[in-house]
Amino acid sequence: MTAIHVFAPVEQADPAKMRVALETRVEWHFHLIGKVAPHMEATRSGEILMITSAAPLRGLFNYSMYATALAADNALVKPLSQ
Repeated sequence: MTAIHVFAPVEQADPAKMRVALETRVEWHFHLIGKVAPHMEATRSGEILMITSAAPLRGLFNYSMYATALAADNALVKPLSQ
């Protein structure tokens, strides 16, 4: 997995790079979780730890594209904890 981090104001960011960042981070994790979740549910055990950063919470300048991908990762695993 090769992460692409897009650090730029939204109006200057390349949409193609944003698409790759989302595909690289979020889609990869989506498929991985889809593979392990049935086993975790069947055995009623296991944990998924998603390591991101505080960027989605802080609203840092020029980090909105990067933070979007991380926020999507966080949103992907949050419902699994309930």
